[in-house]
Amino acid sequence: MADQFSGSEPAPAAGRADLGRAEPASGTSLPSDPQHPAQYRRAGSGAAGRVHHHHHPATRPGQQCRLLLRHVMPRDVPADDLLRQVWGFDGFRPGQGEIVEAVAQGREVLAIMPTGGGKSLCYQLPALMRDGATVVISPLIALMRDQVRALTAAGVPAGALTSGNTQDETDAVLAALERRELKLLYMAPERLASGGAINLLRRAGVTAIAVDEAHCVSQWGHDFRPDYLRIGELKRMLGVPLAAFTATADAETRAEI
Repeated sequence: MADQFSGSEPAPAAGRADLGRAEPASGTSLPSDPQHPAQYRRAGSGAAGRVHHHHHPATRPGQQCRLLLRHVMPRDVPADDLLRQVWGFDGFRPGQGEIVEAVAQGREVLAIMPTGGGKSLCYQLPALMRDGATVVISPLIALMRDQVRALTAAGVPAGALTSGNTQDETDAVLAALERRELKLLYMAPERLASGGAINLLRRAGVTAIAVDEAHCVSQWGHDFRPDYLRIGELKRMLGVPLAAFTATADAETRAEI
């Protein structure tokens, strides 16, 4: 049975700069995520509502991350150190630390966190603590591309396979997967309909699955995506742990997930 976590609504962080967010595809909404890597740190006490750029004067966060991944096994780096070196944060939000540790340990997790509560950090950071790659299933193409850009800028090997890719982008991601260079691979659920998807992920060394917008598996919900029903089979075929994330889910939807 999956561990279940529910996050509380975070306080707003005023003044967040635009990160070059892509426009969402028609009919989709793009939730904000104030915890993009290597961009910001939370203000200390007495500075509520302010955010600050944060990097070592001699080494930017992206360079720090590349050095970490090059010289040590990711699992040997404590979560707090990765949080500081890659994301530029001094500490986790309430509930994040427990979720990160559970996912990193390979436990089955269902996390209910509010939009803007830092969900993506809870699967991105554990991916750096584990051997192999984590595949992230998400229906939001613009969000996936946005996160890949931010991770890559921070020095984290990440890529996406979506219908929004150019052929050159897809070729580059497939080549990186064959070389087992990626730590995070984002995929739209429709990709799972391809007969070669499971073999591709096996060759890429995928050791964990993260599912964003997990409520889309509910056949009774207005956001139902039929291809989300393929994720269970993917998990069984790969034999890897799964962590599911969503902003809202009633008891029935949680049971379906």
